[in-house]
Amino acid sequence: RAERRLRALCAERREIERALHDLVAADPAKRALFRLLTSVKGVGPVLAFTLIASLRELGHLGRRQIASLIGVAPLNHDSASSAGMAIAGGRVGVRNVLYLAALAAARHNPAIAQFYRRLHAAGKPGKVALVAAMVRDHLKANPA
Repeated sequence: RAERRLRALCAERREIERALHDLVAADPAKRALFRLLTSVKGVGPVLAFTLIASLRELGHLGRRQIASLIGVAPLNHDSASSAGMAIAGGRVGVRNVLYLAALAAARHNPAIAQFYRRLHAAGKPGKVALVAAMVRDHLKANPA
């Protein structure tokens, strides 16, 4: 029963991916953006489709503005009892997919891996270094 359900889910995923490819292929601007995004090592179809579908501002705003929209721009998080930086708000779905892509890129993209290791060696916690890596190279594909 579980195997049958898994096969059905895999078939449904393939159907959704085909539909997404068809939608992107039908629009020259989206097709060009998809090619640009997936040319970055560590950006696969899932991240590219997520960015295209959920971040229409991509290509029209700068990296810092996009980072704020996603919710990965560091914000002051000071109170009477503590001080520091935090990330919050933004488009959580995009941030989650970008985080998973950054995990993979930190292992397989030499530029992101080196950047991540340098921050980590400088004392940044692993998640802080990874969030910095999310913004550093993944959003470099942003032509704005």
